[in-house]
Amino acid sequence: MNPGDPASAQRDVPRLVGGTTAAATARAATLLRRINATVVEMSSPDAAELAKLLENVFRNVNIALVNQLALLCERMGIDVWEVIDGAATKPFGFMPFRPGPGVGGHCIPVDPYYLAWRAREFDFVDRFVEVAGDINLAMPRHVVDLVAEALNDRGRALRGSTVGVLGVAFKPNVRDPRNSPAADILALLSGRGAEVAYHDPHVPQFRAADGRLHASRGFGELLDGSDVILVVTPHVAIDWAGLYERAPLVVDTTNSSRGHALRPRQVLRLGAGWSEAPAELAPPASSVSPATARS
Repeated sequence: MNPGDPASAQRDVPRLVGGTTAAATARAATLLRRINATVVEMSSPDAAELAKLLENVFRNVNIALVNQLALLCERMGIDVWEVIDGAATKPFGFMPFRPGPGVGGHCIPVDPYYLAWRAREFDFVDRFVEVAGDINLAMPRHVVDLVAEALNDRGRALRGSTVGVLGVAFKPNVRDPRNSPAADILALLSGRGAEVAYHDPHVPQFRAADGRLHASRGFGELLDGSDVILVVTPHVAIDWAGLYERAPLVVDTTNSSRGHALRPRQVLRLGAGWSEAPAELAPPASSVSPATARS
């Protein structure tokens, strides 16, 4: 299931089934074929589970790749979002993933480490998978560094400033906050002396990684009371036009600013740097970032 995507619950999504015996597999497949049009019988529960792990780890590894590319692009003065869109024009052999503030949900942040742990039981060390997981887990700290950089541009320190966070669910347009990178981001901001508030139209209360329980503020209240706005989860229900019209300083980790007229040095984008001139108006890409599809 893909949270927030009703199509993932439809009959045409294939299901994998692997039983402890051939008879068990056949019986389970017979039942599941009443629910789904395509049922793939696997040789064992282990094979079925490893297929699921592969799919989740595949996404984690590719998100880690573009997150690393985003960090490099910041140093090179290149827009990573433009680079990915350019690569995605190739009609074969490339699947676009996009960077973000981290990964979340109940699968992607966990499965790489589970697979690496299981591999060690067979005297096999899967550092490749572990490194990808580590890269994504480190993104919240980089996001906090970007917030500090943005405030420094205004002659302010992170300590004592108020940071308004937009979106704390683990992916856009869902109310599920499990393993959201926002939990670490809020805790890291607080740990460095910032006052933290958030707005999320789908998550009325949210517990940060430091144990603090926060309540969602109104959108206007957040904008009026914050020294900088940090975009973490780009819900469609958020007033993006209002944000970029009103907020004097924004750190955008999801490319939500695409398609909006931006003032010079109004927006610091992950993987792209500062907005220097009004952006060419273009329709936003699918309500922003599949890589934030972090389930």
